[in-house]
Amino acid sequence: MIPVPDSALIMIDINQEADTRYKRLLQNQYRALKADLNAIEKTARELRTLILTADSELREYDIQVKARCCNLALLESVYAEYELPEKVLITER
Repeated sequence: MIPVPDSALIMIDINQEADTRYKRLLQNQYRALKADLNAIEKTARELRTLILTADSELREYDIQVKARCCNLALLESVYAEYELPEKVLITER
């Protein structure tokens, strides 16, 4: 998991995608995510709790899972300080 501020998200209108293969890929991904949303959110909450729990309170298996994860506390501290850079306009000359 990588925390991302809402201001850094880019909304995509799938229906406006010109590449039909990419459009179909996006539609399939959207449907899959929407169908599993509750399970995805539950897993994310449980993983976040595991990552932020001290190793001394975890089972060996959970410690192994945690060892494969990013330093979420560090990522969240950087996320809290993130400021979206000014948008740069690129124009034709």
